[in-house]
Amino acid sequence: MDQAAATVAAIDPETLAATRRRLHGIGECLMAGPQRRAGGRFTLRVTPGGFATTGAPALRLDGTDLLIDESRRVAVTGTFSELADALGVEFGAPPDGYPDGSGASPDRPAPSGD
Repeated sequence: MDQAAATVAAIDPETLAATRRRLHGIGECLMAGPQRRAGGRFTLRVTPGGFATTGAPALRLDGTDLLIDESRRVAVTGTFSELADALGVEFGAPPDGYPDGSGASPDRPAPSGD
């Protein structure tokens, strides 16, 4: 087994699932929801180190930071509500919803680099 495979095998499945749900929350409630409310639709794209909106608000996840308009970095820490405030967006899923939501709530912690 190579080093990369050994590292993946050592990741706790519960930690991996929690991180996936939190990243889903960032995409759904901090990017897609605000983008849908601002422009009527939303589209996210994959980027090196994360994912990003394709329209306003211009947000991009880069590792453990969110970039606003490619000019200001905000560390992904605290609750979703605190992170939304720091980003200047309203927390919330797209208004029409969809069946595979993240279950994120404003008072839940956003993922961190820990």
